[in-house]
Amino acid sequence: ELQLPEFDIRLLNSIYINEPQYPTSLAQELDCSYQKASKRAVRLVKSELLRADKIEHIKGLGIRTYYFLTQKSLLILKLGYFWEVVKFLNLTIPQK
Repeated sequence: ELQLPEFDIRLLNSIYINEPQYPTSLAQELDCSYQKASKRAVRLVKSELLRADKIEHIKGLGIRTYYFLTQKSLLILKLGYFWEVVKFLNLTIPQK
């Protein structure tokens, strides 16, 4: 049985509360390194739980990679029934 690590759930929840976010802001909010936030976000993109777009969200900050929730992750977070949704959507979540 596969599970998302607690950190990944916190990362998804952080983006749910304040979407979109980029790795530096995620790292600050989650009290971790930029590298950890970025690495986990990339893993969640590969799992189709996040979408990454290079945009200039705030004028003057330049183009950055921002992360957005996907329909799959929104459904998981909104329903709060992680495993039921995973089974229903037939998701495959990679292990470490």
